[in-house]
Amino acid sequence: MRQAILLTGVVILGLHWASCTERFCENDMGCGLDERCDTETGKCIKVDGGVAYPVDGSVTDPDGGDGGDGGPCTGPQDCTETNQPICDVTDEICRACATSTECGQQVPALPFCNTGTGACVGCLNSDPDCGGTTPICDDATESCRGCNNDTDCQNELTDRPACAPDRSCVGCTDSATHCSGSTPICNQASWTCEPCLNHAECDTVAGGICDYATGACIAAADIVYVNNGVTCDDNGLCDQSTPCCSIQGALDNAVTATRDTVLVSDGTYGRIDVTGTTSVWIVGEGQGVWISDSSSSAQVSISDTATLTLENVNVGDPSLAVGIGVNCLGSAFDHPAVDLYRNRIVNNGGGGVSLDDCNFRLHNNIVAGNGGGGSAFGGCRIGNLDVTAEFFHNTVANNFLGVVDPGGVFCLSSVEIRSSIIVGNTNAELDTNCVPYFSLIEDNTGGVGSDNIVGVPTFVGGGDYHLQPGSTGTDQADPATTLTLDIDGEPRVQGAGPDMGADEVQ
Repeated sequence: MRQAILLTGVVILGLHWASCTERFCENDMGCGLDERCDTETGKCIKVDGGVAYPVDGSVTDPDGGDGGDGGPCTGPQDCTETNQPICDVTDEICRACATSTECGQQVPALPFCNTGTGACVGCLNSDPDCGGTTPICDDATESCRGCNNDTDCQNELTDRPACAPDRSCVGCTDSATHCSGSTPICNQASWTCEPCLNHAECDTVAGGICDYATGACIAAADIVYVNNGVTCDDNGLCDQSTPCCSIQGALDNAVTATRDTVLVSDGTYGRIDVTGTTSVWIVGEGQGVWISDSSSSAQVSISDTATLTLENVNVGDPSLAVGIGVNCLGSAFDHPAVDLYRNRIVNNGGGGVSLDDCNFRLHNNIVAGNGGGGSAFGGCRIGNLDVTAEFFHNTVANNFLGVVDPGGVFCLSSVEIRSSIIVGNTNAELDTNCVPYFSLIEDNTGGVGSDNIVGVPTFVGGGDYHLQPGSTGTDQADPATTLTLDIDGEPRVQGAGPDMGADEVQ
């Protein structure tokens, strides 16, 4: 009978032998309950995590051999149990995740680690884990989804409180609901709250007037309303429910130092005087506001140290008024101020605009058809200057003067005429004190400026002084102009550059 002779370090009958402190094996049955056989070394090694070993020493995978629940693995594809998604490269055993980094490396579709459950998930927080059209991290599924309503966005993303039609969370979808202060208008293209750019934007969210300086819509309580087409009262509050009947009534009875904005509805109103220390902004709501009076006095008069901003108003008469259109008259001691924005000053027999010892800004106005055989000037007369003198993007056309002075713009002191159209006026367009830059001057008169064009524009015609597309003067105004709107409140610039005159071809 043969006997096996045990020799330390010698292999006999196919078995590995070593010191008595080591256990050798050919398969797992030769190892303990918490061990497995490493067939490369023939040694039993300890196993960490979840594999059960029955009494007979055989290995049993509780997951049926598919690598889950702590089973052996060669990669994450073998780890199918939700709470053990990571294949440990050291032990080749499926285990719970410990960091989002390893989820992103092994389970890219579920890049975040829920350390409480050990599972790799689609998201932990809405921000920054989710975005686009799936901005909400759903607590139940731990995956990103689209918003269902504003509340979803408000609970998760305070900087994007509105749910857009594509189910993304955005800054706003409605001006009145989501926007306020200096950004009251919801831009429907970018879904962001922005400053107002024109008065029409403020019609539905406030009182109907945009404060260009701040970008805010002025509150209705701070506006004086004038509308002679409804029940009105010059002696009341002149609010939206019962407006003033006349502009002068609003000036005399309702305008205060803190309530100094007047919104006028379409209609024809009498002449106005702005005197004393009054400071007021008068805005025409539509295109049909007329200040027209049959007397020989100026339609609009500014004196003393008063300040008037007049915007989007027709001054004159569809046929012919007798007096001057706008007359700002100061003195050596008192200097009133007038800002004329986007007005049509037409058919005033005494002349269009007279400015003497007066601070002024004339932007985007049409001054046309003014003057007559007995008038002192035609389109504009600029006398002694005080401090502010801006004449930008105005159209002065077809004004008449019986005497030999220029019928367009007559300047007693040096004044820059910028980005304007001066055409069709009697005698001459400009005198030498009027210095044009980037302007269309039909007869090339005026002082020595630069970048001017000699010629005539193509107007729509019939008393309409909007430019036709392709007209001389389009795209050729001062490229550094700061005016972002034209006479119609439409954006300037369109095309290759800003257009000369009051109108920007759209």
